[in-house]
Amino acid sequence: MARFSDATRDRVTRAIMEEVADGRGVESCCVVLDFTSMPEDEAQKLLRAGLMSPGFHGARLPVGPSAHFFMGGVEVNEEGETSVVGLYAAGEVCGGCHGANRLGGNAITETLVFGGIAGESAAARVLREPARRAPQPDVAGEIDRLKACASGARDIRLEELEQSLKHVMWDGVGVIREADGLGKAEHEIAALREELGGVSLADARELPRAVKLDNMLTVAGMLCRAALTRTESRGAHYRADYPEEDDDRWLKTIEVRSLNGGISLALRPVGRAGWVSSDTGRDGSE
Repeated sequence: MARFSDATRDRVTRAIMEEVADGRGVESCCVVLDFTSMPEDEAQKLLRAGLMSPGFHGARLPVGPSAHFFMGGVEVNEEGETSVVGLYAAGEVCGGCHGANRLGGNAITETLVFGGIAGESAAARVLREPARRAPQPDVAGEIDRLKACASGARDIRLEELEQSLKHVMWDGVGVIREADGLGKAEHEIAALREELGGVSLADARELPRAVKLDNMLTVAGMLCRAALTRTESRGAHYRADYPEEDDDRWLKTIEVRSLNGGISLALRPVGRAGWVSSDTGRDGSE
């Protein structure tokens, strides 16, 4: 196993999961981080730098990966504007800034820098443009969606569906992926969506949770489809059946859109602009 200090997050995570898969793990999906043999001078350096708690020195601790981030998200332009007119985004909800792998510690910098840009851009837009009413067809469509979320008759708890989705994503779309697992996960996500359509909500307070689960299923489906499409390994995306990077075919981003109730994918060369222009409010693709 590679030295943790010399490896990026994705490599460390895969190394842990490979140890667990080979039967050398502890607990559910952990390995032991052993501080017992660390030299005293090395421990003191880490302690002074605030990189290690005093209680860690001389200890043996179980460590394992957990869901932390994904390398993708909402597409924005240089002002933080999304394809929805008047909607701005910043931080880990956005994709593209970090490429295929996020380096530790960059999230705060990203939030401060791009959050400031998006905030200033949004404020400037409010000052120069009158308020807009949401298009009536969009409002009516959302009302129909909310009614559908609350119109089921089956006695299924939302919490059970949430846990099922988490297990599906961890098992099939987790650290180490391959075609069979991704395909199975895609089918299971579709089945969970059907179950959600039949859920009977106890009261109105459960509606936000149902809407959130509906959105979770949408994102999960997008992740599966994109992961199946990218037949290579790159950064945090690792395919055991395609373990190498393939720049000739896959030095591209995958753009995911909703189309007629389904998922549409488009491949775009890295660096090509395709965001919404704040000047025109239209697609700015070349």
